[in-house]
Amino acid sequence: MFSLENRVQEYAWGSRDAIATLLGQRPSDKPQAELWMGAHPAASSCIELDGGRERLIDAISRHADAFLGGPARDRFGARLPFLLKVLAADQPLSLQAHPDEAQARRGFDAENAAGVPIDAPERTYRDPHHKPELICALTPFDALCGFRPATALPEVFELLAGGPGDALVPRSADAIDAAAVARLVQGLLALEPAARRELVSSVVEACRARAQAGGWLARAAAGRSACTSSTRATSAS
Repeated sequence: MFSLENRVQEYAWGSRDAIATLLGQRPSDKPQAELWMGAHPAASSCIELDGGRERLIDAISRHADAFLGGPARDRFGARLPFLLKVLAADQPLSLQAHPDEAQARRGFDAENAAGVPIDAPERTYRDPHHKPELICALTPFDALCGFRPATALPEVFELLAGGPGDALVPRSADAIDAAAVARLVQGLLALEPAARRELVSSVVEACRARAQAGGWLARAAAGRSACTSSTRATSAS
């Protein structure tokens, strides 16, 4: 058994004290969003091995059978096929769009061929792997995944009608389908930041007016809307 020295990722939505408290440290002066435990190329954990300090990714590469066992090495190669993260969210996260395995490989290879550095801010695919995820909440945590059923979308589009998002709303209930949702999402992401903030504010106000409806409207009216300022298709593990 090895003691891991793990890397902390400093993203804007992170907490300044949650991970620090977990590690027995003083609160940080920077937001600490994720504690990574594993062998990801971008932020591998380190271990003490053979009297020296070594990145876990390098140790696994050199001693795959010892660290992974034969079946895992045969299936995944000489790499740890998962990444454990401790997330400490102090405010809503940005949207996450995860690729499937084939898309992740294509995107990673294309950005490598284009010479985009792995750590560049504009880099989308930081490794060639897809990203199925399992979340275990240690404290109360809200996660939204996917889209509402088509039958529930007329109420959503009604919130946008007549306001900054009116141009994105289908003109009839019959037109609310997967294509309409795709056009809405693409239109929202293409808005200038100021226009997006105006749209989010108008929707939140509409939710407050309908708080008696309960469910997600009441929660949004309570100030729990996730106004995202950035989106990224990401392949991080």
